[in-house]
Parts: sequence; structure tokens; C-alpha cells
Amino acid sequence: MTVESVTAATREAWDATRTEEEVAHPMATQRKTLGGLQTSWDGYGAHPIPSGVLDVIFEEIVSEGCFVDMVPGADGSVQAEWHLRGDVDVEYCISPGGKRELYVRYTRYPPLGGE
Repeated sequence: MTVESVTAATREAWDATRTEEEVAHPMATQRKTLGGLQTSWDGYGAHPIPSGVLDVIFEEIVSEGCFVDMVPGADGSVQAEWHLRGDVDVEYCISPGGKRELYVRYTRYPPLGGE
């Protein structure tokens, strides 16, 4: 069994639990879910996601044709995540104040210092 077949089987099982609209427009579904988070959505006082943050991240990421996982931050931020072939992790975060952070990790480099 390959990673691709497990991923495909997982996606198929996930899709079976969702509506036709959610399957056809996954990014719209993520936006609706993130936009609907209320104060303390995590049970620990997390802030809701401001619509301006969603507007920006969806304009910058989704309008370019990227389909990514969106993760809410307790501070009202949103982080877009890509995990590519197990070799590259990319995370792009936008905070309510407009601050943007980009994190890229490439895992194919050999360890440094003989580790």
C-alpha cells in the first residue's frame, strides 16, 4: 500500500461524510467554517477569525488556485499549510494585525555535524 493510495482512500472516506457542495468547493467550506468560529472556540478563550484575515488569506492563496489546509490560531490568525510529498512543509500565517509569516522546511537535506 502506497502513501498515495492511503491518501486517496482517506480523501474518499472523508468526502463520503460531506455534502456535495463541500466536496465540490472545499476551500469555500473551510472559509465558512473558519468564519463561523465564535469566541473561545477552542475552549480556552481563543478569538474568532476576523473577516479581514479571511479575505486576505483567501485572496492571496486561494485566488491563485492553491488548495491548502487552513488552520485557525487562538489569536485570530489563520495559517495555510502545505505538506508536499513528505519532503517539504510550507506554512503561511496572517494575523489580525496584518503580520505575515512564512515557514518553509525541506527535509531531504542531510543532517549537519555528522548527526
